[in-house]
Amino acid sequence: MQECVDDKCGQCVRVLCGRVLVRAGPVEGLEGPSATFTYRRIGPRGGVPLVLLNRVRGTLDWWDPELLDHLAAEHDVIVFDNVGTGYTDGTPRDSVEGLADGTVEFIEALGLTQVDLLGWTLGGTVAQHIARTRPALVRRLVVAAANPGGTVPGAPDPDPKARATMTKPNVTGDDLVFLFFPGTDTGRAAGYEHLARVATRLATGLADVSEAAATVWPGCWDGTARSKRSSPARTTTPSAPSSTAG
Repeated sequence: MQECVDDKCGQCVRVLCGRVLVRAGPVEGLEGPSATFTYRRIGPRGGVPLVLLNRVRGTLDWWDPELLDHLAAEHDVIVFDNVGTGYTDGTPRDSVEGLADGTVEFIEALGLTQVDLLGWTLGGTVAQHIARTRPALVRRLVVAAANPGGTVPGAPDPDPKARATMTKPNVTGDDLVFLFFPGTDTGRAAGYEHLARVATRLATGLADVSEAAATVWPGCWDGTARSKRSSPARTTTPSAPSSTAG
């Protein structure tokens, strides 16, 4: 594997089997009405950008580098931290509508008039709200492991263990595998492989979300959350795949 830096775009890239894959772009700041947003933009410019919306307990550094490699090979990809999350300052929003407003604020501050959205878990719920309320802004929508938000008729009740895990002050790699991957041997193995890849980014990034954000995000589905200022909540940075599900 050959490591290099492309001076033209300022992106760190890797060359593997003759294919250039984007590892990371520079972290940038952007002033908005509510916050100074932090984001990373990778891949070829031109066309409609693809904006990724973070999952519960996630920051821009928690996106899987392998996924970003594949997306950025052909797309202008933007990852960012919403208001009061990760690197971005401000008070965390306590509803899907608030998170959607923060996302739209960021997109408009970039000067973009149309985007594609990909949202994972809570990010997928937020993306659906934006597509519904700002249809001219969204060209394409990709929803991953998300519901429309709120109470869905006929849907099973939320797992109380999942909600309790989401709001823990200190979330471990085992917790994340429980939350986001199937409870099978294959699913858990994929989860720990994902954590091992993400650990390469988190070694130099910011793994934490604020305790306020971690507390209110689960309530974004049922409207029970209330935003508050508090100290950072920690998600333990995984260093290697675990040999057991834990």
